[in-house]
Amino acid sequence: IPYQFIAFLVGFIDGDGYIQAKKSSKGYIEFNLTITFHNRDLATFEYLISKLHFGVIAKINSSTSRLIIYNFELKYILVPLLLKHNLFFLTKNRINQYNLLLYTIENNIKKWESLPEVIPNYIPWAMETPEDIMQNVLYFKDWFIGFVVAEGSFYVQANKEICFNVG
Repeated sequence: IPYQFIAFLVGFIDGDGYIQAKKSSKGYIEFNLTITFHNRDLATFEYLISKLHFGVIAKINSSTSRLIIYNFELKYILVPLLLKHNLFFLTKNRINQYNLLLYTIENNIKKWESLPEVIPNYIPWAMETPEDIMQNVLYFKDWFIGFVVAEGSFYVQANKEICFNVG
């Protein structure tokens, strides 16, 4: 899978996805990566799956579906790809979710009760200013395209002006 595609995917997940950690009925930690989308965007998600060769699309209702990458694929396929290419998430929520996932993998934590109160930060650089991101995130351009695909929208104002918005 090309580096640029994976960087794009990280931006896309930062925009619309989430990494869910949940406790199984037997007390184990399970992770899923989920992106919820409108069914009019189904072709985009079918394309993502065709590039990744993993993940499933689950229909929620007549207008909404989800792309789900389950625990095994997330831990043993996607995370190693991200680590191989030194790719990290750039939004606070996704950073925290990914840090939890990395911590459980690195420390071989299987049970929910074994999680500590504080999870370390695995991002290898400090991101305090926009300049920090621009100087340290070599994949920012590909990430940004993915983020804009997830968060961007066109709309027409009351005065008939066509606008584009991100966020």
